[in-house]
Amino acid sequence: MVRAMECKLRNNGFTLIEIMVSMVISSLVIAGVYGVYTIQQRSYTVQEQVSEMQQRIRAAVDFMSREMRVAGYDPPEPYDPGNACQGATITQADMTATPSNPQFFAFSYCDVTASSNTPPITYTSRIRTSRYQLENRALGLLRDNDKSATTIAEGVDAIEFQYRGRGGTVLPAPVANPRDVHAVDISMLVRSTYPDMKHTDTVLYLPRSKDRTWNGTFNVNPPNDNFHRRLLVTTVYLRNMGVQE
Repeated sequence: MVRAMECKLRNNGFTLIEIMVSMVISSLVIAGVYGVYTIQQRSYTVQEQVSEMQQRIRAAVDFMSREMRVAGYDPPEPYDPGNACQGATITQADMTATPSNPQFFAFSYCDVTASSNTPPITYTSRIRTSRYQLENRALGLLRDNDKSATTIAEGVDAIEFQYRGRGGTVLPAPVANPRDVHAVDISMLVRSTYPDMKHTDTVLYLPRSKDRTWNGTFNVNPPNDNFHRRLLVTTVYLRNMGVQE
């Protein structure tokens, strides 16, 4: 009777081997779940950064494109009383850059304000200037006599403005006569906010001019670092330039 009870108690527990096997199986399951979670988390983080980059570069280029199209805008009377906006044009068109003189594109246009929505309507006008420049990986906009630039986009590795004349001919920069510029090729390269230590960027990024140094502003190309990047190249046609020629 006693021997039967001992045998019954012995059968109610687990052996050391069974416990060890269970722990190994549990560890493998937990490691697999954690591995899947880590992969999904990294994929989510990368996609979030890529989406943020694409939104940033598209918004910046769209903003520049819409404003550049008014370069040289000089409306006729009565919208420009006294020809206050006479001479609105591209003022500076360059491609080279130095740390103390960042690459830029500057132009002027006429800003017209109506006195009311009902007759008699009078108009006032003034000439305004805009200057886009890249400095310390920030694309900035200087308006009129501003002393500091408003940041349009951050994380910009390089930007190139290539200028075209009538018929699409590429003009050498700096352009001797800015009024000859009828279109601008914008090449813009942005990078992610944070590095991805499991990614190495080995892509060769080329602007519209095919200059791999981006006119001396992006010397390490391919970058060979841990940032993700996106490149956007587009052409902006300056509809007010050359319309009176």
